[in-house]
Amino acid sequence: MAASYTAKVLASFIAAEEWTMDGAGGTATIPHKVAFDTNLAAGTAAGQVAMAWHDSVSLPVGTGPLQLDGLTQLDAAGATLHSVAFGVVKGIMIKNTSASGKLTIGGGTGGGGAADAWAGAGTPFVSDASRIDIPFGGLFVWYEPAGTAVANSTADVLEFEATSATQTFQIAIIGE
Repeated sequence: MAASYTAKVLASFIAAEEWTMDGAGGTATIPHKVAFDTNLAAGTAAGQVAMAWHDSVSLPVGTGPLQLDGLTQLDAAGATLHSVAFGVVKGIMIKNTSASGKLTIGGGTGGGGAADAWAGAGTPFVSDASRIDIPFGGLFVWYEPAGTAVANSTADVLEFEATSATQTFQIAIIGE
């Protein structure tokens, strides 16, 4: 039986600024909003999805690579469901579920070094040494409708680093 994937990318930031009008006896509210909401049909064209993967991770102090073309999807009991080998990544969402510290992600963050970094044009990492820190309780979202290619073998890995404490996080990746 072949799998078919669809996805929804939904992100929003909504805040309200409220002002009391001097002498006028009223208030004014100014909304601040940026929202993104799109549905991705099954397929390999821009704005479509053909593969998905997710995991909950506990990373002790140190580094850990995520090989984008060599992932394994596990069920709730830890048994292997199937292998996932992304050829194109279209979206990544990482939620740092830790109670303290920060999770660092990036091309040349960890022991794998710059030679195997997923970095450059189209990725969220402009160079092999680019890093993004996600504080505890924080969120990182990246979406590129056309996607960014992943090289085969160990050429494209996403490095994770926990510097001061074990970091727990949830990660989801969509692509083809």
